[in-house]
Amino acid sequence: MRSLCFHRLCSRINHKAKIRRLENQHKKLLPDVKPISRPSWTWLETSEQNPSNEFPKAYDSTFFSNEIYALWEQSDCFKPNVKKNGLSPFSMVLPPPNVTGSLHLGHALTVAIEDAIIRHKRMLGHSVNYIPGADHAGIATQVKVEKRLAVKGHTRFTLGREVFAEELSNWRKEHQKRIESQLRRMGASLNWDQFAFTLDDKFSRAVTEAFCRLHSTGLISQKKVFINWSPSLQSVISDIEVNYTPVGGANQTKLNLPGYEKPVRGFGLHYTIKYHLVDSNNELKCIEVMTTRPETMFGDVAIAVHPNDIRYSSVIGKTVINPSNNKHLPIIGDELVDPEFGTGAVKVTPAHDPLDYDIGESHNLECIKVIDDEGNLTVGEFIGLPRFTVRRLLINKLDQTGHLVSSESLPHSIPVCSRSGDVIESKLMAQWFLDCKEMADKVLASFDKLNVVPSSAASRLTTWLKNVQPWCISRQLWWGHKIPLYKVTIDGQELVGKHCWIHGRSFADAHEEASILYNMPVEDIQLEQSSDVLDTWFSSALYPFAVHGWPDLTSSDYPLSIMETGNDILHFWVSRMLMLGLELTNELPFRNILLHGIIQDRQGRKMSKSLGNTIDPLHVIDGCSLEQLQSEISSSLLDSKEKKFAESVLLKQFPKGIPKCGADALRFSLLRHDASAGVIKFSVDDVIYSSAFCNKIFQSFRFFRPHFTDSVKDVDFRFLRAMDAWILEKLMELMFSANQGFGVLKLHQVCIELYTFWVNDFCNTYLEYGKMLPNSEIANFHSVSFYCFTNFLKLLHPFMPFLTEGLWQFLPCKSSALLINAQYPIGFCLPVDTKILINSADNLVALSRKIRAEYNPSVCKKSELYVSGIDVTNRFEAELLFKSITRTKSVVFVDEMVHNVDEKVSLTINGQMFTIGFKRIS
Repeated sequence: MRSLCFHRLCSRINHKAKIRRLENQHKKLLPDVKPISRPSWTWLETSEQNPSNEFPKAYDSTFFSNEIYALWEQSDCFKPNVKKNGLSPFSMVLPPPNVTGSLHLGHALTVAIEDAIIRHKRMLGHSVNYIPGADHAGIATQVKVEKRLAVKGHTRFTLGREVFAEELSNWRKEHQKRIESQLRRMGASLNWDQFAFTLDDKFSRAVTEAFCRLHSTGLISQKKVFINWSPSLQSVISDIEVNYTPVGGANQTKLNLPGYEKPVRGFGLHYTIKYHLVDSNNELKCIEVMTTRPETMFGDVAIAVHPNDIRYSSVIGKTVINPSNNKHLPIIGDELVDPEFGTGAVKVTPAHDPLDYDIGESHNLECIKVIDDEGNLTVGEFIGLPRFTVRRLLINKLDQTGHLVSSESLPHSIPVCSRSGDVIESKLMAQWFLDCKEMADKVLASFDKLNVVPSSAASRLTTWLKNVQPWCISRQLWWGHKIPLYKVTIDGQELVGKHCWIHGRSFADAHEEASILYNMPVEDIQLEQSSDVLDTWFSSALYPFAVHGWPDLTSSDYPLSIMETGNDILHFWVSRMLMLGLELTNELPFRNILLHGIIQDRQGRKMSKSLGNTIDPLHVIDGCSLEQLQSEISSSLLDSKEKKFAESVLLKQFPKGIPKCGADALRFSLLRHDASAGVIKFSVDDVIYSSAFCNKIFQSFRFFRPHFTDSVKDVDFRFLRAMDAWILEKLMELMFSANQGFGVLKLHQVCIELYTFWVNDFCNTYLEYGKMLPNSEIANFHSVSFYCFTNFLKLLHPFMPFLTEGLWQFLPCKSSALLINAQYPIGFCLPVDTKILINSADNLVALSRKIRAEYNPSVCKKSELYVSGIDVTNRFEAELLFKSITRTKSVVFVDEMVHNVDEKVSLTINGQMFTIGFKRIS
């Protein structure tokens, strides 16, 4: 009878009674497994793929994946199954991938980690809910669609909002379908009935409700501040969407920018320009100003110097002439000026620089906007021209007029939009902000309730929360949640001030609110909804409870059991989910946070399509030729230069393409890495290595399959040989370490233990030993092997779901028709007296491995092995073990080592002395 307990050996005296007690305890924890009829799989029956219903002769990943996922879905394996077993429900959301394109290896890592955790919990008996979804990804998706339209000669403005919305919707459907297919191919056991798209009606209701509540409490308000403006997008973008590109010095001085036919040169140059004083009687005839942005000179309103800078003390209060437009500008003193920077004198352009704006406010200076939303000049002789074209033309003019002193390439960074590649304009603009300070303080007060893995991320999170800034949540896009605010007009006059905007859960609701606020009939009030949309991160921050129907939150699956995601979005997503979850639901949306590292290629580079190192998980699963990889780059939306570079990288990395490895190998190779590390360097070679492990499992099963029949007997733990007890103890240790690894979220350690047990302990040792057994001893070997195999498949299933489920279907006497529903092993008991057998087997295995490691197998095969120090009772198994592992021709046991051996050495194993000798056979 197979006995179950939590782990470790049972204690000494009342062994049988303790086993019965542990069995009863375990039955209370786990539900009864009701046998169900064997599924009808076409690949298990006569078919074109398997015409004789035979077990395949070679490992083929597709044989075990083509129909298994469909069967799991048909059997409702992914739906929560509430059981009265005392175990709490376990819920998790898949971080919704953007509908901008197909999934990449970063998503595959997320799926591998999360699905392993989910499958483990499901097999332990928890009611599991793993919720899929997709994010509309406002800016990213709009950019992709606009690039595709540009190929056809269209823009969103030429199409209009309605037609453009149809294009966006079609893109979303097309890519969402592919994303769902990829998730299924990777084996993600998701509850598809609860799929959530962040722009669907249910989610939109949650977003609107959240905004209205936050606006009514004053946490959302409008402020006029400097923001990141992308001219090509014509929208504000968040700090996370800004990349700071090094230019000047040894760095590039030209960039490919949207809207310009040729690369734009001159980035990194610092221009020194003369501003002549109006008072020619002054000793100082001109002031030299250093700038990187001469095109904004048309908006200069002053020249500023530090009031204590003796170089300019005599000219403060004087006037200079702006060489770009001949306007007179005052020279002012302000302590915000750094006298050590450049010439110590700066031009003041309040409309285009935050520091200049602060100086202008202090001195009551005019704010002149000279660059419009599209990045074109609005004043002067170059009106209507793009800003960087103006820069070139103006510098040429200043050089001709003698005002250009020098241009020097100095290293600095410029802000670039990560979505469009355009250079960011700093723009003063009224936007909607969410004040996060109060919400962050609430999270900090509850921080002791959070478990963050890795622990180093906890300090990063607290630091960010302590220094949180107001969050700009409005965007000027055509794709997203429209802000539920309405501009009020009464008698043809737009209102100004605090109450000029009314929030509403609908147009009618806003009208009613306005009627009450202004004490006027609804028909006398006109409303117009804001054209802005919300930042995508705002809707994403509601994800943990919006997917469960908030504001009508009744699900027992909230709060989530764990939030797993990449460490790169700790601040921008995880922290905001914590803040808004606690604010809107009065409880933390999750207590456990697991953050994984970022996938890089083996050279340590971030994966990017433009670098040619981005890999589609399906290319690894199904294999992909070099021609197909290059064809996908060729048909992508990259520019011609990026395509050429990406194709050259592909040629170097995958000269023969990517071999077919299967989903199981991909998952296992990803999970073998320590996910909590900052970065994870990926190599296809690692997947090929894991595929070889899959083949090892397959081939060992193929060896045993003729013996794994309905007549295979249960292991009789009373009559075990030393090697039987040894492998069973290794299995027991594996059960303990696997559950422990899941408990502390160290899945890479579980992978190591699984691999070590199967390859080193079972296949290379126990299986090889078993091959040497006489027929009279083989039945018990098959029983023990069957017991190891069934439990190993269960232990491995969260990591390799397809292969394990496929092999499970060929096993007789199964406790569960589907492996996904089987109970995860947590331990069993061995009789106390087997400890002596295990210790002796440990020594024998260690000794045989030592011999194999130190002596060439070719020497062993041609030699007779003499061994002293082996107890008489262990010599039968020792002989089989030495022959199977060392491959020696014959083994002779002696009490004392003979003198006529060719080579002799003494070895100490676990404190016991052994002497071995080799005698070559002619």
